[in-house]
Amino acid sequence: MTDKEFVDGLRVYRPNDNAPAFVKADVVITRKELGNWLRTKDTDEIRIQLLESQKGVWYFAVNQYDRGEKPTDPAPDDAHFDPDSDIPF
Repeated sequence: MTDKEFVDGLRVYRPNDNAPAFVKADVVITRKELGNWLRTKDTDEIRIQLLESQKGVWYFAVNQYDRGEKPTDPAPDDAHFDPDSDIPF
Protein backbone atom coordinates (compact mmCIF):
# COMPACT_ATOMS: atom_id res chain seq x y z
CA MET A 1 0.00 0.00 0.00
CA THR A 2 1.23 3.49 -0.78
CA ASP A 3 1.93 6.09 1.88
CA LYS A 4 -1.03 8.13 3.03
CA GLU A 5 -1.37 11.58 1.53
CA PHE A 6 -2.71 13.99 4.11
CA VAL A 7 -4.87 16.96 3.13
CA ASP A 8 -2.94 20.09 4.07
CA GLY A 9 -5.04 22.84 5.60
CA LEU A 10 -7.99 20.63 6.52
CA ARG A 11 -8.21 19.36 10.09
CA VAL A 12 -10.96 17.52 11.90
CA TYR A 13 -11.67 17.20 15.61
CA ARG A 14 -14.18 15.35 17.70
CA PRO A 15 -16.95 17.69 18.81
CA ASN A 16 -16.93 19.29 22.23
CA ASP A 17 -18.58 17.17 24.93
CA ASN A 18 -21.27 19.84 25.28
CA ALA A 19 -22.11 19.88 21.55
CA PRO A 20 -25.56 18.66 20.49
CA ALA A 21 -25.80 15.06 19.22
CA PHE A 22 -26.23 16.18 15.61
CA VAL A 23 -22.74 17.72 15.58
CA LYS A 24 -20.47 14.93 14.35
CA ALA A 25 -17.16 16.79 13.95
CA ASP A 26 -15.47 20.16 14.06
CA VAL A 27 -13.50 20.97 10.92
CA VAL A 28 -10.90 23.72 10.63
CA ILE A 29 -9.88 24.99 7.20
CA THR A 30 -6.68 27.01 6.81
CA ARG A 31 -7.43 28.75 3.50
CA LYS A 32 -3.87 29.50 2.39
CA GLU A 33 -2.56 26.05 3.30
CA LEU A 34 -5.49 24.22 1.70
CA GLY A 35 -5.32 26.45 -1.39
CA ASN A 36 -1.62 25.76 -1.85
CA TRP A 37 -2.25 22.02 -1.50
CA LEU A 38 -5.12 22.10 -4.00
CA ARG A 39 -2.98 23.94 -6.56
CA THR A 40 -0.60 20.94 -6.59
CA LYS A 41 -3.41 18.71 -7.89
CA ASP A 42 -4.08 18.27 -11.59
CA THR A 43 -7.63 16.96 -11.31
CA ASP A 44 -10.96 18.67 -10.70
CA GLU A 45 -12.10 16.05 -8.20
CA ILE A 46 -10.14 14.76 -5.21
CA ARG A 47 -11.66 12.04 -3.08
CA ILE A 48 -10.75 12.19 0.59
CA GLN A 49 -11.62 10.06 3.58
CA LEU A 50 -12.11 10.82 7.24
CA LEU A 51 -9.94 8.26 9.03
CA GLU A 52 -9.07 7.45 12.62
CA SER A 53 -5.50 6.75 13.71
CA GLN A 54 -4.59 3.91 16.06
CA LYS A 55 -4.39 6.54 18.82
CA GLY A 56 -7.95 7.68 18.09
CA VAL A 57 -7.06 10.91 16.28
CA TRP A 58 -9.29 11.82 13.30
CA TYR A 59 -7.69 13.06 10.08
CA PHE A 60 -8.38 13.54 6.38
CA ALA A 61 -6.38 11.66 3.77
CA VAL A 62 -6.65 11.27 0.02
CA ASN A 63 -8.60 8.14 -0.92
CA GLN A 64 -6.03 6.12 -2.85
CA TYR A 65 -8.30 3.17 -3.60
CA ASP A 66 -7.65 2.02 -7.16
CA ARG A 67 -10.95 1.91 -8.99
CA GLY A 68 -9.49 -0.10 -11.86
CA GLU A 69 -11.54 -2.50 -13.88
CA LYS A 70 -13.95 -4.67 -11.95
CA PRO A 71 -13.00 -8.32 -11.99
CA THR A 72 -15.29 -10.40 -14.12
CA ASP A 73 -17.29 -13.19 -12.54
CA PRO A 74 -15.63 -16.54 -13.01
CA ALA A 75 -17.37 -19.08 -15.20
CA PRO A 76 -19.62 -21.40 -13.22
CA ASP A 77 -18.08 -24.64 -12.06
CA ASP A 78 -19.86 -27.19 -14.25
CA ALA A 79 -19.39 -29.93 -11.66
CA HIS A 80 -21.58 -27.94 -9.23
CA PHE A 81 -23.87 -26.22 -11.73
CA ASP A 82 -27.49 -27.39 -11.69
CA PRO A 83 -29.49 -25.84 -14.56
CA ASP A 84 -32.76 -27.09 -13.01
CA SER A 85 -32.12 -25.23 -9.76
CA ASP A 86 -34.72 -22.60 -8.92
CA ILE A 87 -32.18 -20.49 -7.05
CA PRO A 88 -31.92 -17.23 -9.03
CA PHE A 89 -28.16 -16.89 -8.72
